[in-house]
Amino acid sequence: MRHLIDPLDFSQQEIASLLDLADRICADPAAYQDVAAHKKLATLFYEPSTRTRLSFEAAMLNLGGHVLGFPSETVSSASKGESVADTIRVVSCYADIVAMRHPKEGAPLRASMYARVPVINAGDGGHAHPSQTMIDLMTIRQRKGRLDHLTIGFCGDLKFGRTVHSLTAALSQFEGNRFVFISPEELRIPQPEAEAVTDIESGVKAAARIGYPVLVRPSYVLGGRAMQIVSNEERLRHYLQTAVEIDVDQPVLVDRYIMGKELEVDAICDGKEVFIPGIMEHVEHTGIHSGDSISVYPTFSVSQKAKDKIIDYTVKLGLRIGIVGLYNIQFIVAGEDDVYVIEVNPRSSRTVPFLSKSTGVPMAHIATQVILGKSLREQGITEVYGREKERWYVKAPAFSFAKIRGMDSYLSPEMKSTGEAIGYDDKLTRALYKALQATGMHVSNYGTIFVTIADHDKEQALPLVKRFYDLGFNIEATTGTAEFLRAHGIRTRTRRKLNEGSNEIIEALRQGHVSYVINTIDINQHNTRLDGYEIRRTAVENNVTVFTALETVKVLLDVLEEITLRVSTIDSK
Repeated sequence: MRHLIDPLDFSQQEIASLLDLADRICADPAAYQDVAAHKKLATLFYEPSTRTRLSFEAAMLNLGGHVLGFPSETVSSASKGESVADTIRVVSCYADIVAMRHPKEGAPLRASMYARVPVINAGDGGHAHPSQTMIDLMTIRQRKGRLDHLTIGFCGDLKFGRTVHSLTAALSQFEGNRFVFISPEELRIPQPEAEAVTDIESGVKAAARIGYPVLVRPSYVLGGRAMQIVSNEERLRHYLQTAVEIDVDQPVLVDRYIMGKELEVDAICDGKEVFIPGIMEHVEHTGIHSGDSISVYPTFSVSQKAKDKIIDYTVKLGLRIGIVGLYNIQFIVAGEDDVYVIEVNPRSSRTVPFLSKSTGVPMAHIATQVILGKSLREQGITEVYGREKERWYVKAPAFSFAKIRGMDSYLSPEMKSTGEAIGYDDKLTRALYKALQATGMHVSNYGTIFVTIADHDKEQALPLVKRFYDLGFNIEATTGTAEFLRAHGIRTRTRRKLNEGSNEIIEALRQGHVSYVINTIDINQHNTRLDGYEIRRTAVENNVTVFTALETVKVLLDVLEEITLRVSTIDSK
């Protein structure tokens, strides 16, 4: 009888034999569909793990066997005080094999001493997870063709991660393997304080410790799916209960939200050296998905000190992770040139075509040559950071809100754009104008703007509205915003909100004289959010351009002031 408790329970040769068998089963599953006929697997899980448990059960069923499920200790006599030893003795009478998961270190080992059938450790508190290790070994061998003479990088929770401990133990049996362990402490690269949580109460505690507002998201997302910024416990609880599934296998990340400038790089690493063609700066603040932001190359507002930090961190991360090919990193610059890493993506990014065209560097070709074994130096690339161009290049997002019924045009951490366009010129404002026009936006230098601004944004919005007023635009606003603007010398027409029993804002947008809507929200005020949605939706349906980020409004004004012929009295100076 053979147990699988520790990754070292199998020799190198036995691991190879098991993987060969797994390959044969995958290649011809029909030939093995009855190999476990009349056999029973008991899944004895003392802590939840959806993927691990279902993986065992599905595998047993696919091999023709049966499953005796114990999804948690609450449905067994353990809830009445029965010991693990007694439980395993009973289960052994009915099952031919037991897959056991337990939060306490050594529990599966102790269970194997009393079991009459083989026991598989499906994860325990001692950071052992040999069954997951076998899957990881199979994946590595399928991708690399071998399990020896590899450089393996481990990133993340190095202290408590079960996979890290088990996989390094197993791979240590194979000759020539080199391990690289990467943690923020080792790299000394700042990142927003964060915690992965597996239930609602731990999420609430993490947010209280980190401090609101926090950015919450599933542990693995594409396009910012289900990412939100929440500002209090009530909104966090609502998010964790309704927006995502949360458990041990599907943790939610709670990050400190840092307001600042967002920048990103696309780089190429050959394992020994790194080449960064350029750094891009986003117009919009952090909290808006990078795919929905206006991106500018070269940077237009950050210091050389901040750029030097970005270059340094990019090189360190590429080399220490052991990336060979393209990778993308997103940064926040806040305070006195403080630089934080938001995320590292060891793959090509959507910005590669833009940066390639802007810098003239064929990034995809260079990275492909690197992957095929030709180093950066062998390709004639010796510098770390490419020479910045004198011309401005702007990538602007294109949206399809009018075609997607129900989609809110308010920009957030979730990506909503459906395309992009590039504008370039010797002057930044002209490059911005070309990019905005190319996305299909109607850039008008006359008409009416409708403004509804959250209280915490009013001071920042005031000089922007004043610039519209000086250009000759008519100003309309909701009650609170109108009172604020008039108090600061801007002639403003008041439009009552929907929650004030009026439909005049909706009618004004439908009449066609409004050129732009500027709307920011307070995420704590529910009524304001509902009113804002109806205003934005009506604007989109009537081809009125909507802005929800004041940084975008600022660059629009820079463009309008560039293209507008100003009339004034003769100045004798």
